[in-house]
Amino acid sequence: MPRWSGLRAQLLATLALMLAGCAESNRTIVFDTVAAPRGDYTLVALVITPWFPQGPHQVALDLIQTADGGTERLIKTSLAYDGVPFTKQNIGLRWTADHSALVCLRATDRPDQGVQITVETGQPTKVQHRHRC
Repeated sequence: MPRWSGLRAQLLATLALMLAGCAESNRTIVFDTVAAPRGDYTLVALVITPWFPQGPHQVALDLIQTADGGTERLIKTSLAYDGVPFTKQNIGLRWTADHSALVCLRATDRPDQGVQITVETGQPTKVQHRHRC
């Protein structure tokens, strides 16, 4: 009986290590970073690779406040991956004004998704989804 309990402990330890290796933070890659015109904020696009090779990639957008370094996760969405690495034509970031940004997510075989971001001091960040960019 002691042999089985030792084997079970090894199996549980192996499973725990495998799950830790699959954590989202281990699968997250900074894709692009764009500072606001005045430098008050930085918009960061992250690509989160799937657990399985054919799974959907996730795209996350973080907003960093330059003054205090605080980070806010704005969205996390799926973007179809057709085997071709993402380029800046698939994920486009740009500031349209001092406190307004536009993000375009373009999968090869799906309609464009747009995200309009508006940041105002002392107000919650506004995130509006658009069907086109």
